[in-house]
Amino acid sequence: MATNPASNSSQAIFEKILGWLPAWLGFILIIAAGAAAIIVGAISNPVSAGLIAFGVAAIASSILAWWAGGKSEPRGNPFDKSFGGVVSGIDGWVWLVIFGLFVVAVIIAVVA
Repeated sequence: MATNPASNSSQAIFEKILGWLPAWLGFILIIAAGAAAIIVGAISNPVSAGLIAFGVAAIASSILAWWAGGKSEPRGNPFDKSFGGVVSGIDGWVWLVIFGLFVVAVIIAVVA
C-alpha cells in the first residue's frame, strides 16, 4: 500500500505544531473520548451498552496506563481527520489488563 506524500508532510507539520503540548494531554484526550462515548451511548435511543463499555474501558485503561508510568503523546491531523492520544512504554501486565478491558467491551457490544 503506497503512502500519500502530502499526508506524510501534513502529519509532520502537525506533529511539530502539537509538539509543544504537554505529554499528559494524550491521557486527557483518551479520557475525554471515553467520556464522550459514555455520554453518546447513554443518550442514544436505544441505549448503547457497547458504546458505554468502550467508554469505560478507555477511561480505565488511560488511568491505569498513566498510573503505571506509561508515556503519552497527543496526536492530531485534520487532513486525516484524527485527534487523540498515543500511549507507549507500559509494562506487560498493564498491557494485558488493558487488552482484557477492551475484550470485555467487545463482548458486551456483541451481546448487548
